[in-house]
Amino acid sequence: SFNLANGSFVIGTNTLTLNGSVSSMSAANNITGSASSNLVIGGSGSLGTLFFNTGTPGTSNQLNNCTINRSSGIIDLGNDVNIRTGLTLINGIISTSTNKVIINSTGTVSRTNGYINGNLQKYVATGAASRTFEIGDLSNYTPISINFASVTVAGDLLVSTSTPLSSYSNIGSIFLNTSQAVNRYWTLSNVNTLAFTTYSGTFNFQTADVIGGANTANLKAGVYSSSWIYPTMGTLNATNSTFNSASSLGTVVLATCLAPTAYSITGGGAYCSGGAGVAVGLSNSETGVSYQLQLAAVNIGSPVSGTGSAISFGNQTSAGNYTVVATRTATGCTASMTGTATVSINALPALTVTGSTYTCAGSTSIQLNYSSPVNSPDEYEVIWGTAAHVAGFTDVAYAPVTGGTLTIGGMQNSTGNFPVTINVRNNTTGCINNISSGSVCGMVNENQTLSLSAPNGSSFTGVSFASYGTPTGTCGSFATSACHASGSLSIVQAAAIGNSSFSVAATNGVFGDPCNGTFKRLYVEAVYGFSVNISPALNAVITGTSSI
Repeated sequence: SFNLANGSFVIGTNTLTLNGSVSSMSAANNITGSASSNLVIGGSGSLGTLFFNTGTPGTSNQLNNCTINRSSGIIDLGNDVNIRTGLTLINGIISTSTNKVIINSTGTVSRTNGYINGNLQKYVATGAASRTFEIGDLSNYTPISINFASVTVAGDLLVSTSTPLSSYSNIGSIFLNTSQAVNRYWTLSNVNTLAFTTYSGTFNFQTADVIGGANTANLKAGVYSSSWIYPTMGTLNATNSTFNSASSLGTVVLATCLAPTAYSITGGGAYCSGGAGVAVGLSNSETGVSYQLQLAAVNIGSPVSGTGSAISFGNQTSAGNYTVVATRTATGCTASMTGTATVSINALPALTVTGSTYTCAGSTSIQLNYSSPVNSPDEYEVIWGTAAHVAGFTDVAYAPVTGGTLTIGGMQNSTGNFPVTINVRNNTTGCINNISSGSVCGMVNENQTLSLSAPNGSSFTGVSFASYGTPTGTCGSFATSACHASGSLSIVQAAAIGNSSFSVAATNGVFGDPCNGTFKRLYVEAVYGFSVNISPALNAVITGTSSI
């Protein structure tokens, strides 16, 4: 037993060996060490509390070498101790409380089976540097290894571990699931101006530390300094986890993902072919979470940021079942939202219409024949153009499609050419299709003939595009190029307008040669529409005599 009742015991250049216990030591009754002093602690059982002389910190509380080989019990520190050359941990636990074991710039730690319960501080030199911290608690050894990519200013790193996780003051603000986690945390503190770029860390824990049935293969790290950061994870094992490229020190927590809240997908439904589609959205959202719409596991558009309320992904036009994956921005934790939104496309109803659109003044209607109904055209309507409305013509509301004929009514005793629109409707889907107007396209090479016909007994009312030369694009998005016959449009209009069909030869003789020596082509998009042609009634007066 070493009973230091009064004063300071100076080791000097000697080795002090303590195999029993110490007593009566205090901040005033202490051990004075030096750069040449050595301490060996052996034996077993609780040692008691060691106090070092802190009158000249880093010098009077310094040991050259310290060897711990105590088979049982705890070695308590009453204040800081500095190790100049070597700390050898064979057996035993040094418990620091709020004090520190400090390994100087020239010191190293050699471990067989002991460790530090509390604060261990180590010097870190400039450049790429690695340090292992032999720490744990009263029951478990849970060391960590820190690898700095580049230390720009040398300094010290102070490390400790604590339990339980719930005792950490900032645990409530972390975006991880602390009910399925490692039930301890590690504190990394910068001492003496240590500066660095980034670091990776490997944190060891015991199987008994894992709570809530957490899958250690799914652990993520949170590091709290002034706020939480979530570094990229590296290797994940059953009793240790590694993260990479962290830029700040702080308190480290290992826990599983806190998945975004699952909200219901809204919207979807059916729309008519060629329409604007239907809206798809989410019933609610969280700030700090992005939401990605998917169709058949393929991302549709860009992620939408959560607002704390319902969000929309806009109208969707592709048929299928839409899903949504939410990603917490800070941690990368994901969750699938509830349900699906199904989008379907209803085909447009259609008819093939035949018959004459010519009649005489005085007729109030004409009859057109129809055939080949597709997608259930249940009703039709007649909408007259502006000229007809000026002449007093009236539109015909939806009437049943039946009997093989359509009545184009509402006509007045006027003459002329009167454009008219005929729509058919499927009453089940609500889809409406204009069967009396539209556009058709044609494309031929030089020295061929382009021929187009207007469907359903209609005639061509205009030409939206025509180019003889080297036009590009597809139907609906044709474009001219530098090689373009300037008279293309007027030539095709002259051939098409007012006719139910037309043909144009794609030759230099018709259009001229816009680019000599270049093989050319003719692209045309022509617009067709239905018109009723009303001629004056024939009034004849017969005079003279005749005999039969």
